[in-house]
Amino acid sequence: MNMVKAMTVAVLLLVSQIVYAQSIPTIINYQGLLKDVSGVVVPDGDYNITFRLYDVASGGTGLWTETKLITVVDGIINTKLGSILPLTLPFDKAYWLGITIGTGSELTPRVEFTSVPYSHISKTVPDGTLTAEKLSDGQIVKSINSLKDNVNILAGTNITLTPSGNDITINASGGGGGTVTQINTGGGLTGGPITTTGTISIPANGIISEMILDGTIRSYDIGTAQVVKTINNLMDNVTLVAGSNITITPSGQNITISSTASGGIGGSGIINYIPRFTSSNAVGNSAIYQSGNNIGIGTTSPLYKLDISSAGNTVFRALNTESTAITSVAVFGRASTVDGYGIGGEFVGGQFGVRGIAEPISTNRFTYGVYGLAQGSNAASKFAVFGFSNAVTGSTGNLYGLYGYAGGVATVGSRFGVYATASQGETNYAGYFSGNVSVTGTLSKGGGSFKIDHPLDPANKYLYHSFVESPDMKNIYDGNVITDASGYATVELPEWFEALNKDFRYQLTVIGDFAQAIIAEEIQGNKFAIRTDKPNVKVSWQITGIRKDAFAERYRIPVEEIKQGNEAGKYLYPEAYNIPAELGIDYENNNTVIEADE
Repeated sequence: MNMVKAMTVAVLLLVSQIVYAQSIPTIINYQGLLKDVSGVVVPDGDYNITFRLYDVASGGTGLWTETKLITVVDGIINTKLGSILPLTLPFDKAYWLGITIGTGSELTPRVEFTSVPYSHISKTVPDGTLTAEKLSDGQIVKSINSLKDNVNILAGTNITLTPSGNDITINASGGGGGTVTQINTGGGLTGGPITTTGTISIPANGIISEMILDGTIRSYDIGTAQVVKTINNLMDNVTLVAGSNITITPSGQNITISSTASGGIGGSGIINYIPRFTSSNAVGNSAIYQSGNNIGIGTTSPLYKLDISSAGNTVFRALNTESTAITSVAVFGRASTVDGYGIGGEFVGGQFGVRGIAEPISTNRFTYGVYGLAQGSNAASKFAVFGFSNAVTGSTGNLYGLYGYAGGVATVGSRFGVYATASQGETNYAGYFSGNVSVTGTLSKGGGSFKIDHPLDPANKYLYHSFVESPDMKNIYDGNVITDASGYATVELPEWFEALNKDFRYQLTVIGDFAQAIIAEEIQGNKFAIRTDKPNVKVSWQITGIRKDAFAERYRIPVEEIKQGNEAGKYLYPEAYNIPAELGIDYENNNTVIEADE
């Protein structure tokens, strides 16, 4: 308690010393004496002291808080409140100061702030220093009609001002009234003059003829459905003119427009059918039917923009017999929508049997330049796309039953000149080639074999052999040789051998006798030498080499490769691992084609 009292007295004394400062400070000097619970002054040192302001003597929530490290000498606390966190409280009511040393509890009781000399400035405000901006809103009248200082309200003619307390009552002191002795009528009115009672009337056209000036009424001045404001955006005096074979006959409020031509066209039809001339002057139905935005030919239920149905073998056929054109296309289709289909057709004398271009607007969907669908259960064989290239007399150049190309500008992703898949059959071939197959690039496969008619039973059996695989692009060469009387033999290899191969490996097997055989000289100059420890020994040899030709060096087959992009986590052969087909790398491509078929 002694410490608290000493601190309170110090506050009052220090504040009283700065009464005559030129401007009101935003901080409060604070000084106090710090003692422990036994009343002994605390040791000299630095203390973390927290100051809080409350609007209650105990409890409540701190309205302002400031913590600072203060050097205490002889127990004296000397600081300025508000030097770290400005004191922005209005000081329009009582406040109590709470003090906490370090992490201890707040000292009790709190110190109540008393008035200081600065509070007396409200009684002695220097002249002119208090402006309207400094006054609280809603306290005084700051201005009247933008007038300030001493404003006088003066009573004008027939006005009286009566002040009473804080009220000023404004009354009209002048009297009204009088008597109308006569009413005269002007232009456009009838009746009058009236001195007692009477009637004033508006004659027909009285206001229009006398009061409305020419051109002062516009179309927007007239209410709706009152008059014809325009005819085909024409205004003023509009005249209907009769053209060829037309007569115009006005009758009262009616204007009759008639055709004078003879032999008019007539007929009837069924709704939604596109009309056609059934004779020179009659109209009836055509075979074209419109349902919504879809057009059907041979069907009244079109599912697409153009849906053609036919009971015959040919649904659509286009012929182009122009032989002089550089490029002749019977039908050229270009699709620019998601899952779009460019279409083609059959023609004679041109360059394209079928040509379709699909330009996608979305990179994550499929588009089809040419899309063929063969379905049904009656046909023995079905061809979704059938290509037939047949030479005639005088033909030159190559023939392509089916030609596929994938190229253009460089983009992310793979290119497929031809992509094919087959499923759900007894035997499935993504590609079946009856004849020779030439591959100029690299061939990748899951496995391989030859399949031939079985040599012992060619009419009833097949014979298979699997390919020999290697992690390298390896070539194998072998043969037999007999060493001479000295036990030497030289094996001649083709002249291109060393140009094609590198990294040679050798295997020797002695035939017919127990003997030792070694490579006496390695390959050099497209030959090598064998030596046996006995003369005239038959030796079977095998040489392997790794390809080093230009193609192999540029397109070396990687032995291991990390799966990238959407292939990561998927399988080429999910069925081999007994996992769902949805995890197959080709599942999305194959499934999209199936959905399109449906």
